[in-house]
Order: sequence, then C-alpha cells, then structure tokens
Amino acid sequence: MNIRGASPGDAAAVGAIYGHHVLNGLGTFEEVPPSDAEMADRIGAVLATGGLSDPRVTYWEPAKWIAALREHTTGDAPMLLKINMEAGHGGASGRFDFLKEIALDYAFAIWAVDRGWERTG
Repeated sequence: MNIRGASPGDAAAVGAIYGHHVLNGLGTFEEVPPSDAEMADRIGAVLATGGLSDPRVTYWEPAKWIAALREHTTGDAPMLLKINMEAGHGGASGRFDFLKEIALDYAFAIWAVDRGWERTG
C-alpha cells in the first residue's frame, strides 16, 4: 500500500466519504474552533450514574465529573448525579432493579428533550 498526502483534487472523494457524517453525525466539523465560552454553553443535560460498590469506577469519579461540568458550564441544562447505594459495576442486580435503572435513564432523556436541553454540538 502506498500512502500519499492529500491534494486539492481529492476534495470530492473526501466529501463523498465523510459527507454523511458531517450532515448526520454528532461530531463537529467547524472550520473555526468555537471559543471556550461557546463550548461551555453547548453542554446539554447530563445524568451521571454510579454504584457505591463498583470496583472499576469508584463512586467519586462520576461525582468529580459532574462537579467539573457544573464549574465550567454556562448553560442552564441540569447536571445530575445518582449513586446507587446497592449497585456494582454492572448496575443493580435484582430481578427487576436493572429495569428501574433503565427506566430512570429513559425518563431523564424524555424530560431533558421535553425541556429543550438536548444538545448535539
């Protein structure tokens, strides 16, 4: 395989490869990077969850992440934290408890979209 640098004649091929992602993807393909203030305003609603007895992701990691988001965000979208006091890395382990966690995730997503807090960049 021979790899060469891009040339102006490659623009159509690059557009064909990445065009769908630019139009429909969640990533940003801006020519001028947004300022820090604009990026701070772009963050949508966040629900961070964790388990108290999770040996892989300790409960303070989502707490620190939410604290950092709250400190650097200028928008009005909520940054919420829920720590399950009985869950481990895989979430709740009861017969129907994991469904309650999924229901909370869906309820939060619906609530956030209903209030216009969904941000895609």
